Amino acid sequence: MKRWLLPCALALLVPEVASAQSADAPATFSTSDRVEEVQRSSSIEFSVGTFQMFDSTKVFRYNDDVQLIPTSAAKAVLEYFITQYWRAVTMYDLPLSTEKQIVAGEIQERVLPSVWSFGLEWAPFQFAIRNNAQLELEGMALGGFEVSGEQRFVPSLLGRMHLSAYSSADNTGFGVYLGVHYMAVANRIGPLYGVGYRF
Repeated sequence: MKRWLLPCALALLVPEVASAQSADAPATFSTSDRVEEVQRSSSIEFSVGTFQMFDSTKVFRYNDDVQLIPTSAAKAVLEYFITQYWRAVTMYDLPLSTEKQIVAGEIQERVLPSVWSFGLEWAPFQFAIRNNAQLELEGMALGGFEVSGEQRFVPSLLGRMHLSAYSSADNTGFGVYLGVHYMAVANRIGPLYGVGYRF
């Protein structure tokens, strides 16, 4: 009788130990789970910045008699994250002053219309910096129209570097960006920079 007590006790003890170990084991998540979590928690970004506009027809044609003065414009950007790499974008550029050029010693001015654009953004290169920051290289293809004046259709291209610092819990936080924006038809080109919040 005593010979059977030890095997029976071991048989009852092993399942209890195994179940206790599985309960104490830490939860693990795959990369795909983390990507889906980021997409769910961070779906919108709003940013504001400054666009220093130059006349693109003069920038690429050097002339000693023409001095270019940048025109400052306020830029507002709203992005919706379709996937981790693709976003829908709407953008509004509001000139804050007239365009000025010094031609043969005389100042020439003209009023620039604001532009409202829509398009897609692609962020193929994303680099993690430590645990709570990320650097993205982004490109945008946009189509818009002038709100006033001739109301022309204005296609444009934009490229920028975007550095964001976010909360590891829900992937929300602030970011800064620096880039270049070119508007065809309106003939504007120049650097841009700004800040945004991703939520």
